[in-house]
Amino acid sequence: ILNVAAAIELELGRPERAVVVAAASARHAGDIGGNLVDRYYATDVSGAARAALGDQSYAAAEARGAEMSLLEATDFAIAIPDV
Repeated sequence: ILNVAAAIELELGRPERAVVVAAASARHAGDIGGNLVDRYYATDVSGAARAALGDQSYAAAEARGAEMSLLEATDFAIAIPDV
């Protein structure tokens, strides 16, 4: 489900948030029963977000998401960002 949220973030033009959520999801995939659908979204988000952000910003967003607990990632994914 977090990877679906990441894909939505990407569609809304928020690639950094997409990467944070996708990285957090990848970290917790085993804990939450990741499946083929999750892996598809992770791959899709990764390529498009890296192209939008560049390697350095992508890596920073990925590191941020990888450090999140599952609860932090869920809260982040459902929060409405400041525009």
